[in-house]
Amino acid sequence: MSDFLTTGSLPNAGIPRKAMRILERLKKLTLNHLHVTNERSGFHVYVPCPVCLKKRGSRELTDQHMAINLDRFLGTGKWVSRRGTVKGGGNWSAYCHREDRPDSIENLLKMPSVDRVVQTEMADEPSLSPKERYLIDDGKGNRIPDHPGDVTPIIELPEDHHAVQYLLRRNYNLQQLWEQFRCSYCTREKHPYHRRLPGGFKDTPQGRIIFYCDMDGVQQGWQARIIDRIEGDGHFYWHPYNECWSLVEIKEGRNWALQPEFADENSEGGKLKWKPSKYKTATGMLRSQCLLGLDAALAWNALRGTRVALMAEGPLDVGRYGAPGMPLLGKCINNEQVHVLRKHFNRLVWIGDTDGPGAKCTAQVCKALGGHMKVNVITLPAGIKDMGELSPEEAQVLFEALL
Repeated sequence: MSDFLTTGSLPNAGIPRKAMRILERLKKLTLNHLHVTNERSGFHVYVPCPVCLKKRGSRELTDQHMAINLDRFLGTGKWVSRRGTVKGGGNWSAYCHREDRPDSIENLLKMPSVDRVVQTEMADEPSLSPKERYLIDDGKGNRIPDHPGDVTPIIELPEDHHAVQYLLRRNYNLQQLWEQFRCSYCTREKHPYHRRLPGGFKDTPQGRIIFYCDMDGVQQGWQARIIDRIEGDGHFYWHPYNECWSLVEIKEGRNWALQPEFADENSEGGKLKWKPSKYKTATGMLRSQCLLGLDAALAWNALRGTRVALMAEGPLDVGRYGAPGMPLLGKCINNEQVHVLRKHFNRLVWIGDTDGPGAKCTAQVCKALGGHMKVNVITLPAGIKDMGELSPEEAQVLFEALL
């Protein structure tokens, strides 16, 4: 996937002329708060969702939950013979991933300019671009995403701490995670304004395991992993505010049923749903440009005189082995990540998930990097979904067999 952050002039390489006219109109309506990606299903533009703007204010300017498939709308690219109508009628080529609802481009082009929706909040910072609004100075002249809050290194927590126990039960090496990601635990959130969830939860970094992204000595962001566990037929989550384990789901047959206090909950702001982020990403962090564990991977290679990288989809997947492991942070590799990998490495060991999306991701990674470096794809043993399900010994054997 090719990702362009659009804060000024629009990219035009490969974009249909008809689409450029729509982009220009959206650019004016959103005051440049949009970005364009070239994805498998066509050119997409991500913009603030009008409904989310009213509910969340200026936070939606950077989150941009509304995805518009321009090729689908125009009937270009892969959509030449099946222009974007769906069952039920209507050209639903736009979709809000937060509200879980479709929309049409015609409706979006009629929406009021974002300065009218969040005018009060934007008045104090008129000169800041969408991403800069959420960045801070790191004291070294770099603008970085704000910190999650108060954190403690995972290696400094007592052995009976719930975050330590969570990792030890899964046979992770704490020292290795610290060296790879500066793995820590967030004891207190810095900002209280996080999406509310049923049962007194919030989608907050507080009470989560933090993985930092360091690239060339600069902290480019972080991801916060929710802490949960399954015991028997119960699915428990660590409550970040009550500081205890909460039974959220009970297994009934093949399905998980929410406990009554975690079912949809009505509030003044609407209906709360139990949809916590498995990984919460720092606001302002450009995931498409980040490789968690890069600095640790470079240090690992420098000691050995090699230029090899290990990649899988998530932090705890590559954390199973340690450096030079780096997570992809998604299901697609993009041009920025390809550029970084080509710059520093000449060989990639890739371990993809064994589900359908994982297979597609493996194919895309091989296509993007196969012409630039040697790519070895490791096939996981039968019954193993991802690298995180391996034992440390199994991960060691699989990777080192290729070195």
